[in-house]
Amino acid sequence: MTQEDHDDERDEAKTTRILPERAAGPAVTPLLHSSNQMVIRPPIETWSRVELEEQFHNAYQQLQTAQKTINEQNKKITVLNTRLRRSVMERKAKEDAYVEKEKFDELERENQLLALKLKTVKHQLLTYTTPSARPATASAMTLVNSLSKNRNVCGLLMTPTTRISEAALKDKASYIRLNRLVREKNSQVAELQYEIERLNGLLHDLRSQLESKTSAMRELEIEVRNAREHADDAQYLGKIELVTKQLSVVQAENEVLKEANERLVKQWVFFGL
Repeated sequence: MTQEDHDDERDEAKTTRILPERAAGPAVTPLLHSSNQMVIRPPIETWSRVELEEQFHNAYQQLQTAQKTINEQNKKITVLNTRLRRSVMERKAKEDAYVEKEKFDELERENQLLALKLKTVKHQLLTYTTPSARPATASAMTLVNSLSKNRNVCGLLMTPTTRISEAALKDKASYIRLNRLVREKNSQVAELQYEIERLNGLLHDLRSQLESKTSAMRELEIEVRNAREHADDAQYLGKIELVTKQLSVVQAENEVLKEANERLVKQWVFFGL
């Protein structure tokens, strides 16, 4: 037997004498895999330094992979949450746009009614301000009939000058009455024109708002369609809990490996001394 064989036997004996005995309890430690099956592995105390380092690196790699997966899932959850919040906000904007459209239709009907009233008032003004085009009204015909009767009855008692003065006074009174009516109608026309201009301004603003709401609704429909196409991402949410559990197991194993590594380092230091 060579000197090297003696040295190996002596080192093995020292290692067997220094390593602590296994505590009472289960003989093996379960390891959780993605297939949800329990795999039996040897106790950590029986591993060599190379095996321990390899298991430590494997556990660390699994931990990094699990953390990366969790970060990716968190990003996907954030994106889906943002899309959902935007969908709710756009749905509310759609309802507001529907209310604005009802107001727009109501103002448009009111505008049409005011335009019709304005045309009627203008027609009345043309009727009263154009003598040649003015038809004989019932009051005018009554006035002519009364004048003719008075002329026939009192023709012998009245002089031509008196008849002319009375006719002039009646014409002047009719003229004053018509002027007063024209002023009233002009005032009504001015008020209606102001109201129409105000309503036109409101209609312009409502059209702009309606166009913007319609554009926002189109964008919302596109985003909803895209969200439905990417709805498959939601199936990963159920796997987050499993990944979290696996991460906890890996972290626990990592702590155990660190403790075992520290014990081995202390043993190697002791042997070195």
